[in-house]
Amino acid sequence: MAFFRSFLIFCLLLGTADAIPLAPLHDPEAFSHLEFSKNLAENLSEPQRQSLIILQTKGKKIRALVPAAIKKEWDEKKIQYRSLAYPSRGVELDPTYRSRLRKGCVPAAEMLNGYKDDRLNELYLNCLQKEFPQIATLYVIGKSRLGRKIYALRIYLPEIQKQPQVNSFPPLFTEIRERVFINCAIHGNEAMAIEHCYEIIIKALTERESYPVLEKLELWIVPIVNPDGVHSFWHRSTASGRKNGFVSGRARRNLTEGVDLNRNFPFRWNTGNEKASSGVPGHGFFRGYAAASEPETKAVMNLVDKLRFSSIFSYHSYANSLLVPYTIEGLVNPQPDIPGQLAERLLLGIASEREDKPFLIKKNLYEVDGTDTDTFYNYYGSLAYLVESSHLYQDYRQVPAILQGIRPIWENLLNFYAEVPMIRLQVTDEFSNPLRASIEFDQFVFKEGEQRGTAADGTFSMFMPGIKQCTLTIRAEGFAVRQLSLKPDVYPMRTIVIMKKSGNP
Repeated sequence: MAFFRSFLIFCLLLGTADAIPLAPLHDPEAFSHLEFSKNLAENLSEPQRQSLIILQTKGKKIRALVPAAIKKEWDEKKIQYRSLAYPSRGVELDPTYRSRLRKGCVPAAEMLNGYKDDRLNELYLNCLQKEFPQIATLYVIGKSRLGRKIYALRIYLPEIQKQPQVNSFPPLFTEIRERVFINCAIHGNEAMAIEHCYEIIIKALTERESYPVLEKLELWIVPIVNPDGVHSFWHRSTASGRKNGFVSGRARRNLTEGVDLNRNFPFRWNTGNEKASSGVPGHGFFRGYAAASEPETKAVMNLVDKLRFSSIFSYHSYANSLLVPYTIEGLVNPQPDIPGQLAERLLLGIASEREDKPFLIKKNLYEVDGTDTDTFYNYYGSLAYLVESSHLYQDYRQVPAILQGIRPIWENLLNFYAEVPMIRLQVTDEFSNPLRASIEFDQFVFKEGEQRGTAADGTFSMFMPGIKQCTLTIRAEGFAVRQLSLKPDVYPMRTIVIMKKSGNP
């Protein structure tokens, strides 16, 4: 399969309602159809690469729609390329979109049938809750900058499900399982990422006998973190969508507005590295005016802060890589470096659909700051990885093979809960009320101000591969300090830690 063959795959005719629109890409004054070398594309900056609309890759040559600004720069630098006739029509990415939207609910097994925009995502998640009422629960964890709902689907198998202790969000159960968080489409123009979230959802709901470890877990999946970006990508222009729907106050928005949500998370937001993020609103990596300024960022942070997931995957595309924290350059990882130790095991069985590029483990792709996985790792100790799929979007007939090739990475993560030693705590007061508490470890060396502590329900979990004994110091405001020594084990019973008020005997 030729890499990125038929990569842009849309209909350019304004009258075709079933295709993702390409406005203003139908305008030859905004884009030029050029052929140039792969080497030239590889040397472009990341924002420039993101703005190319690649139509075909063949051998060492790429054919793409190139924005006028980039063509002008190439002309000034006398860079060689070949001009081609401007296409009057492209190939549709997903001509079934409108018919699928009109059709409404379909069984879960039929949902991997085409790309999803924000509308189909809302429809399908509500359908899944109806089809699996004892397993799947749908929550709105927040709203986007433009007021669109951000949905999370919680999957909790019924075999050992307990009734909630209180009617609250998130629900607290008498048996607290390990929590796994999967999120996709922080960048709304990465259509393939959404399909990875849906594959996990569909497999967990319809093939759960193949994944017995799910009976020990609670999955939270957000297929679209950035519904504004997804909507803009589908219904305004494929030149938009990476950023959210930030509105500056002008009556008419342009395609350069919005915040790159994966530069907006609070850990090391705005390091001062101009290549990592930008303070310029029109820049592709605009980080926002303050850390965690965007409602989408706040929604995800609130969920993760409450539940303190022991593992997190954030799906992106299309670098065909597993990014291990810290992805921000110059930071010193904790020792022992647990995400680094476990990364190789996640790649067992991976099969890349990219002829030109194997699936690799990396620390970073380019300079970044303010990212989600680095924040989750630093603030909460979550085993947090960024998974880069192999393609932005392809003809959907190729999607099953892409999903199958990368599927082992999340299957291996689930298997960690049956194979990798960990510690599991629940910290309470003397009346069994859960406590927020900080946790310090004698066996770890932290250099970047890392924080470890309990969730809102007093629980804490952490993978501990290769650690024979772990000494903990637990602190909660108003309570006497506790110290204990634990032996990490494979999914051990949760250790109950009862804290006594300061001064009590």
